[in-house]
Amino acid sequence: MLSLSKITKRFGSAVALEDVSIAFEPGSVHAVLGENGAGKTTLMRILFGLLQPDSGLITLNGLRLELRRPADAQRAGIGMVHQHFKLVEQMTVAENIVLGERASGRWLPRSAVRQRALEAARRTGLEIEPDRRVEELSVGQRQRVELLKVLQHEVSTLILDEPTAVLTPAEVEQLFAAVRALRGRGCRIIFISHKLAEVSAISDVVSVLRRGRLICTEAIGKLSPADLAERMVGERLAPSERQPGRASGEPVLELREPPLSVRRGEVVAIAGVDGNGQQELTRAIVEQAWPAHIADDRQREALVLPMNVAENAILKRHEEAEFSRCGWLRRAAIGAFAERIVREFDVRGPGIRSAVGALSGGNQQKLVVGRELSGKPTLIVAANPTRGLDVAATQFVHGRLLAARDEGAGVVLISADLDEILLLADRVLVIYAGRLTPAPPDLSGVFDASAIGRMMAGLAA
Repeated sequence: MLSLSKITKRFGSAVALEDVSIAFEPGSVHAVLGENGAGKTTLMRILFGLLQPDSGLITLNGLRLELRRPADAQRAGIGMVHQHFKLVEQMTVAENIVLGERASGRWLPRSAVRQRALEAARRTGLEIEPDRRVEELSVGQRQRVELLKVLQHEVSTLILDEPTAVLTPAEVEQLFAAVRALRGRGCRIIFISHKLAEVSAISDVVSVLRRGRLICTEAIGKLSPADLAERMVGERLAPSERQPGRASGEPVLELREPPLSVRRGEVVAIAGVDGNGQQELTRAIVEQAWPAHIADDRQREALVLPMNVAENAILKRHEEAEFSRCGWLRRAAIGAFAERIVREFDVRGPGIRSAVGALSGGNQQKLVVGRELSGKPTLIVAANPTRGLDVAATQFVHGRLLAARDEGAGVVLISADLDEILLLADRVLVIYAGRLTPAPPDLSGVFDASAIGRMMAGLAA
């Protein structure tokens, strides 16, 4: 048994965790749920030796564990797939997967490095290109590399922090098959996700955190996804319903290659397996139209992590008269603007003067979404806009995107989440090998998920 007892962690005056006690049994999948900023990732970073608790005890089979660094956790058989990637971008996929390993005291030869990576891919069913550099990969492809880095080892405890956030349904099933195999061999899997249907499908037990406190630990069969959401946010959430838009006919984007037209008042969704040209399509739109852009990778493309929340809130707008005068930044105006985004989008953290890197991944995403939707954009490009967001925040962002559409904006939604596409899209285009093909709706105007899935695989609808 792996037990965490009365774990408390503070960052300055902010309490991240308070007296949290959870026991993880071997041979089970134990989900840990909570809103963005509830303390999930902080708890897992403590368990992996990346953070030290202010108080509390960690034991494994009755013996105290001193986890002062990740190497201590790894020696105890604990592996972790991080929400934010820990890859060396200039190295190849294969080199990243076996990074740090030695054979008989010598560095592994290149052929052995490549072979190990391919063997790990075959065991898990996750496809890779071992000789490509990580800097050339899409977000989804990087996620596969992160998974393989840990899954190639024999671990007794595996922490998965938002592992499916950018995976397609087929890739999720491949991952879950690997997870079930590990569980069958006695491994304990700690699964963090905001996708409640996935939690219900793969987990045996669930613990819910809310604002740093443990709310409950229950067998998964006792709770529906709606019950889980209620325990996470403290109130019952209304189910999301599809709300079709009304396109005005006036185009806000006309792209020649690949051909793409977007009109005011509509959401055009791009569905596809990651790596089929989504990055190139986004770049083409941004270069031509300079839209409000919710970037796919918030940490590499949308935020400057050492800068504070307020400074990140005005990226791309710092030269506007509202925020600067005669080359001098207007700190009071910037602070007021940042406070408004923090308030309206429920961005939780130590404050607007703290480094944005100190925020949880979900709160970083809410800051980006708030910044990009803060004005009255006529064209919005949203690439995986709810990746890493909890269920309440996801509903909120969906509502803001639809509100912008209803106010006359055209929205290009590029998402790896097929449920998100089916909920928000007025038109769906499938991207495969760089080509866009319209997905036909049925007679009632509803899109067929199975048909879209076949088109994503390059097959006829």
